Amino acid sequence: MYSSELTLNHQKYSRNCDKYNYYYETMQIDVITNEFYVIESNSSVDTYGYIYNNSFDPFDPSINLILKNDDECQMSQFKLTVNLLVNVKYILVVTTYFQDTTGPFSIIVSGPTNTSVKRIIENHDKCVIGGSCNVQSKGIGISLDDILRYEINRNMTLKNQPLLVKMSVALTMIMFLLGLINSILSLLTFQNENLRKVGCGIYLLASSVTSLLTISMFTINFWFVLLTQMNLSINLSVGRGGCISIEPLLKLFLYFDTWLNACVAIERAINVYQGIQFNKEKSKRFARWIIFILPFCIIATIIHEPLHRNIFEYEVKDNKDEIEIIEKNRWCAIQYSRAVQDYNTAILFVHLIGPFIANLFSALFIIFGTARQRSLAQTSQNYMAHIREQLREHKQLVISPAILLILSMPRLIISLLSGCCIQTTPSGYLLAVSYDPTSTSNALFKIDPLTANFTVFAPLTDYKAYDVTYDFIHKIFYIFGSTDTSPSVIIVNPFTGTTKYRDITTEPDAEIFGLRVDSSTGKLYSVQMNDAFETPPTSIVQIDPSNFIAKRWVNITKASGVQPDSMAFFFNATVHQYFVTVPYGDDYLVGIDVVQRKIISEITNSQLPAYLCYDNKTNAYYGMQEVQGKRACRLVRLNPYNGTLDILSPDFDDYLASTGDCYGGYYFTMIVEGLDNQNIVTFDLNNNGKIIANNPAEAYLDAFAFVSI
Repeated sequence: MYSSELTLNHQKYSRNCDKYNYYYETMQIDVITNEFYVIESNSSVDTYGYIYNNSFDPFDPSINLILKNDDECQMSQFKLTVNLLVNVKYILVVTTYFQDTTGPFSIIVSGPTNTSVKRIIENHDKCVIGGSCNVQSKGIGISLDDILRYEINRNMTLKNQPLLVKMSVALTMIMFLLGLINSILSLLTFQNENLRKVGCGIYLLASSVTSLLTISMFTINFWFVLLTQMNLSINLSVGRGGCISIEPLLKLFLYFDTWLNACVAIERAINVYQGIQFNKEKSKRFARWIIFILPFCIIATIIHEPLHRNIFEYEVKDNKDEIEIIEKNRWCAIQYSRAVQDYNTAILFVHLIGPFIANLFSALFIIFGTARQRSLAQTSQNYMAHIREQLREHKQLVISPAILLILSMPRLIISLLSGCCIQTTPSGYLLAVSYDPTSTSNALFKIDPLTANFTVFAPLTDYKAYDVTYDFIHKIFYIFGSTDTSPSVIIVNPFTGTTKYRDITTEPDAEIFGLRVDSSTGKLYSVQMNDAFETPPTSIVQIDPSNFIAKRWVNITKASGVQPDSMAFFFNATVHQYFVTVPYGDDYLVGIDVVQRKIISEITNSQLPAYLCYDNKTNAYYGMQEVQGKRACRLVRLNPYNGTLDILSPDFDDYLASTGDCYGGYYFTMIVEGLDNQNIVTFDLNNNGKIIANNPAEAYLDAFAFVSI
């Protein structure tokens, strides 16, 4: 038995995405035998229990959820009956039915063997901005928004802001005044024509201007963040414009200034190398061209920044009526893919290390070049003596770039090691099958959903593959098909590719269509029709993976219009609901609760999408819908309880879908044009179905499922 107490020091989250302020505690459960276990609570408060596979995200509590329970047997306590596996990490979350409730509780785990229950504490808020069920991943790096956003008191004057904000204002204005004085003095100095007889003077004059622009833009950025966070009534377009433009401009001026100083060092080195042959007019002309071209080169390297910046808005509503907005947040967010982040890191190093190397090598060239010339003219001293003399005379040329590099290191470290994450597509791949009756060498393919790169994962010789399903908890990939006339499955290890064939035992004269797995229990489900009857009874059957015997589970014959042809179905393992779509005249959608073994919904919609699936991250159902009046398809979101549809993607003209699957906020599909042209398309469901990949595929696919790693 595990005992603990929810206190005011515990973390809070929104357990249902509607109301906030639920205290919770997380525990890791480990078992030594694969078996069903009962997890119960005993407490003086009304507890609520959730169990997750691998990890728990309080900002999106639907991810990895296996099972939840409250008030089992009307005792205000939860009771979870779940199949637990050895070497799988399970997270138990204990919270309360009512908000802001604290109190002691005990956890009792019953099963065939002893279990280990230990508390785990993780900080989940480093990588996101926003609140429960409405978050956005932060890119690597710390911006001024990140530093100040939680310190600024909204709708209050500067006088009522915290001490940290006031100190930041004072420090920013001191830096601005000092920078302004320094830049003005530099401008006055290099206005002198005698100091601009060579390119160095022109570079330094331009550097005076860029220094002024840099400190001015930094001050503008600070006041922009401060004022827009203090007053959220400022027009959204103003905030978006500032978010997109100010920091990229600040980087442009900063990088421009450092490269101008590097140009000064390079020209001095060239001067030493050419000696009396150094052409001053050519130097000035070259400097003007460099000053003109350099900004465009820098812009080309950072053009990705404004393209990946946007305003993220988040509202906190009143916990009682969920109508009144009690808090509103607006943040400038940057989101990079892995490839863009790698590019951004490389560019950061180029603009930091590049000027440093140019300064350092130019300084060394000046020192060693001057020493060499003097050793030839003054033979009384050897070469090494001249080098030591030049080092003493020009040591500032070596020390200054080193100091600049040291001062720049915090900026580099903050940019790279901020402890935040990168938004990427799910880490994994598609496992896909197709059946070509003219071929004896069909295969199971492993596919990258972003590049559509195919590799053969396992051969499927003389096997008719119709459908696939993936048990993400038990890590088992099932291929449903047949050899000759007998229905069977191929059990695949999704990481090694090893396979095992098992026949499915059905009722006499019965035929089954498709296969789906309930990951929380490991049970398989299919649709069965019995041909021995004049009016064939149609049922949901449960298939035990220990013996692969199909057992009639829920009779759905009474559902209007149910026919065996072209059946497709999709499964919500979180609430154990199973849906069957039946394209027959008008399309029918039948919802089944597999725990209570009864039909829970039945709707008719002439435009039901195909290849439907449930995505637990966005808590919605998605599929590919054929467009009426033309050959085309599109991604839609479906409410399976009333049949309403939301169109998410543009029409893919001349294409129809052949398969589809959801995982972790993404929808994957294959669309087909004609006989030989097919593409794999990936949609970001977190971003209203935005297309993030659309690439030609090597082969036609009948079915696939996403395997996470």
